[in-house]
Amino acid sequence: MSDKISIITVCYNAQDCIEDTIKSVLCQSYHNYQYIIIDGASSDNTMECVEKYKINFSQHGIEYIVCSELDDGIFDAMNKGACMADGDWIIYMNAGDGFVDQDVLKNIINQPLDGYDVVYGDVILRDGCYYRKRLANPLENLLFEMPFYHQCTMTKRSRLLETPFDTQYNYTSDYNFFLHLYLNDGQYLYINQYIAVYEQYGVSDTFDSQKEFVNIQYKNGVIKTIGIKTKLHLFYMKYLLFIREKIRKCFPNIYFSKYRGWYVK
Repeated sequence: MSDKISIITVCYNAQDCIEDTIKSVLCQSYHNYQYIIIDGASSDNTMECVEKYKINFSQHGIEYIVCSELDDGIFDAMNKGACMADGDWIIYMNAGDGFVDQDVLKNIINQPLDGYDVVYGDVILRDGCYYRKRLANPLENLLFEMPFYHQCTMTKRSRLLETPFDTQYNYTSDYNFFLHLYLNDGQYLYINQYIAVYEQYGVSDTFDSQKEFVNIQYKNGVIKTIGIKTKLHLFYMKYLLFIREKIRKCFPNIYFSKYRGWYVK
């Protein structure tokens, strides 16, 4: 029998976007999966949106698990989901994100997966009504950046249980996990396939996340010291992010230009 996949969605007050994510999971043509939603005790109508889909998953014979309680942040919730899962593989699909099409899981599971810890592919970025295709960068880029998005990765559950996400990081604990695995002989498989549509400008697109990247690289021995060169890089990133956000808001015709690869569906 083919490997079982656990799809985990972490959410909080996501009534405006959670249903799109649920629908993208429900329509998958590959059915050997379970769907787990970890809600952080939302105060809006998120749970009402979630509960009404139980019958749909039941009709397809798919296990649908919902947990709503207080947590200590997104990565604590992601760890909780991994402990509840019983699949061979785990895909984290955040509220607001979704699979590109109905055959994503089928196409992934048909790859030669034996011996690999992480399978990853490409992403379509979304910013409102604008979209942009983005290929994963070379794996060796893990030494200084995230070359892929976690929504586009499928990871062995055993690896996630061995090394849970470090909750001291608020934004980039997924980078810490993938870097640590890479430096300790984890096996990665790239597949030339668009896997997810990702809502750009999430919690990881901040200056604070850039500082966490540096601390993670230092902790893992990628950089030996946080010296003047690193501090200058952080200073550069701080103002680069500031300018990029100003251009996006004040000059959308420039930011969302065809030259930069944005398009409208």
